[in-house]
Amino acid sequence: MKTQMHRMLLIAILVTIGAVTWADDPFVRGPEERRWEPVADSVYLQEKGSQATTNSPALSVAVFEGAVYVSTADGVYELIGSRLF
Repeated sequence: MKTQMHRMLLIAILVTIGAVTWADDPFVRGPEERRWEPVADSVYLQEKGSQATTNSPALSVAVFEGAVYVSTADGVYELIGSRLF
């Protein structure tokens, strides 16, 4: 009984692997065969990086009413441009 269940499980796994392996992948097709058009990726605000130097590590960062606040071991500072005040 156990060996029969093991065989059935093995067959099910092999069939699943075969189905996934031979599945038609739309991303492999050339542009003339696709049913979709690629869209240009634009840079969003959260993707832009900047750095501000601090005397001690930043513990947390918060945004409130458009202002950025940084908490360090020394206190809470407002980030204006690339400097903490």
